[in-house]
Amino acid sequence: KVYNTPPEQRQSRIEGDTPTIIKHFKRALEIYPDNYEALNHLATVYLKFEGEADSAILFLKKAIALDPKLQPAWVNLGMCYKFKKNNDSALICFNKVLSINPKEYKATFVIANIYSEQGDFTRAVQMNEDVMKEFPELDGPYLNIGSYYIQKGDTNMANSYWVQAAWKNTSYEVCIQLSNLYRGKGDMEKANYFYGLAGDASRQKK
Repeated sequence: KVYNTPPEQRQSRIEGDTPTIIKHFKRALEIYPDNYEALNHLATVYLKFEGEADSAILFLKKAIALDPKLQPAWVNLGMCYKFKKNNDSALICFNKVLSINPKEYKATFVIANIYSEQGDFTRAVQMNEDVMKEFPELDGPYLNIGSYYIQKGDTNMANSYWVQAAWKNTSYEVCIQLSNLYRGKGDMEKANYFYGLAGDASRQKK
């Protein structure tokens, strides 16, 4: 599975349906229009729950104007542009995230994934390999590169990267993918082995 950055926001303690939450944040902005965190929260609600990227973009641009280094707002703005399939603008946003925090590898993943979607396989792989060097404990780069190879139809290379990801983090999703890959190749011994690991991982999450 390719790593996709979700919209970022601090956890709100506000409960209720979406219209109630929107009403709350709009009320907060009536009291204090320069509340950039409320602007970011409101944008997240519009994007995540309403699918209204254009409305979210308006609030995010206001938040960024108030605080140009508000990283969650740049992430959300990038996700809005991805939602609208405007990858050029999304790249600008996620590169801005990296200029604010060069170690924010999730932004690197999103940029690499965009390059992969655009057919720049080499650049996408290189960006993930750079993350591997700096954060050797992560499974994300191996998952991403494995997915890029799947898109190219090379299941053998995908398999080799996903196996490495499984040793980094024995997750249910990765083990199931590996089990299915080996089952497709007719290697039932390895298929059953990773299926068993998937079951163990699932039980550990409960």
